[in-house]
Amino acid sequence: MAAPSTMPHMASSFTAPGSGVRPNRTNGPFRFLLKINLLSGGVSPLSRHAIEKSTSAQGANAAPSGEEMDSKANNYHLIIAELEAGLKFICQSPQDNGVLKFMICRPLEGEREVLTEAQLHLVQGLVGDNWKIRGSTKTSDGSAHPDKQLNIMNFRVMALLARTKERWPLAGDQLYLDLDLSGENLPPGTRLSLGSAIIEVTAEPHNGCEKFMGRFGRAAVKFVNSPLGRQLHLRGINAKVIEPGVIRIGDPVKKA
Repeated sequence: MAAPSTMPHMASSFTAPGSGVRPNRTNGPFRFLLKINLLSGGVSPLSRHAIEKSTSAQGANAAPSGEEMDSKANNYHLIIAELEAGLKFICQSPQDNGVLKFMICRPLEGEREVLTEAQLHLVQGLVGDNWKIRGSTKTSDGSAHPDKQLNIMNFRVMALLARTKERWPLAGDQLYLDLDLSGENLPPGTRLSLGSAIIEVTAEPHNGCEKFMGRFGRAAVKFVNSPLGRQLHLRGINAKVIEPGVIRIGDPVKKA
């Protein structure tokens, strides 16, 4: 399975099918604001020729599982066998010297801006994102959780789940890296240099939720929340900014 290419420089004519995309010019890089209703977009078949099946096929007369029924109801959603088959591709991510492959911010609830460049700030996190104003139910005063400034996901997991790049923003994580995010490789406290910034992995868990299930299917939640999925941090990790700086698509990601 060939790794998807990095996000191209976006032209003003870019429109995701059914996405309600409208251009949003800022003082910085040219960005696009996506309303999160991408589920009506077209689907590109998932290439599996380079991945061996990790589970045996069920009998032809076997009753369909809940995951299979979900997949038939929404042809974006994969069944668990298809997801497990993608583990070989996911585990090819490097343990160091990774790459920033994709990036978004969330200006408001249900909105995504696809970015080619961003600023990481000590207080604001990713500038333009709603992390600080959204707050958190996990803090005593409802303020933003300091250890959840940045949500990070392995881009290979996202490529597998989303099936088409138009749907990558659905997960809502800001940074998508080609890097092994497992707890063994990036335990809490690990620092990463990214562009001119430095970030630190935090201990706050990042698990699949109801929104994640609605966007990627019940099998996807089972996949990322499984013991192996948690060990590999398939749903992603949380991090905070240690040193501010500018980051761009294609920047190397290295252990600091």
